[in-house]
Amino acid sequence: MALVIAFLITIILLGTGMGFFSVKYCIAKGENISRRIKENSQFLTTSIDLARSAQVSFKTQVQEWKNILLRGSNAEAFARHLEGFNKQIELTLHDLSALETLFKTSQTDTALITRSMADQQKLAAQYREALKSFNPARPETSALVDNLVKGIDRPVSDAIDALVAQAQKLGADVTQAEEAAFHQSTKWLLSRWSPRSAATGNPESSPPATARLVLRRTPERLPPTKNIKSLVFSSHRFLPFFLSA
Repeated sequence: MALVIAFLITIILLGTGMGFFSVKYCIAKGENISRRIKENSQFLTTSIDLARSAQVSFKTQVQEWKNILLRGSNAEAFARHLEGFNKQIELTLHDLSALETLFKTSQTDTALITRSMADQQKLAAQYREALKSFNPARPETSALVDNLVKGIDRPVSDAIDALVAQAQKLGADVTQAEEAAFHQSTKWLLSRWSPRSAATGNPESSPPATARLVLRRTPERLPPTKNIKSLVFSSHRFLPFFLSA
């Protein structure tokens, strides 16, 4: 939102040199920036939440497997942890599937998600096959079954960790792209400014320097506004805050 406010402050500062339709166009441009930021924010938040949720479910799944081996000699404990184990597999696959759908809608690469899901299904099958050798009547059964699947969870764990990193990097990349788009819009706006500013001889009157000044002087203490139009047309209320920053 700070980028949008800075963009609109730029409009206000240049407003005396712009016609009504130019200001109206800039308001629409600011609203478009605000809409994109909101949409991207929702997408990124959901992406990271799903990736982290899958990561947590997978780790819990592995812990439930260990609980089966450690406490499975008790029939009640065996049934409880087996149920928890199967539930966590379902949750992991559910989150990965939801993330895959989300990525596809935004044309984001889903190769890592597809691989993670396939590896998770393969791992679940291997765990269940190994569990057929579990015999609570034999003291050594836990060690024997554990050796059958030792280390096979590592590839899936690494893939899901990489997926979380991918979602976080996507967030950083999208934010950077939005900032670049904002700066480009500001540059365009400043290029329409009256040449009188460049003739003043004041370094901070040049378009590039003014753009930097707008960004630097966008304080969080600006009075709140309900929407972009009210922000522009009530500029006389908060412009002093900006100028005194």
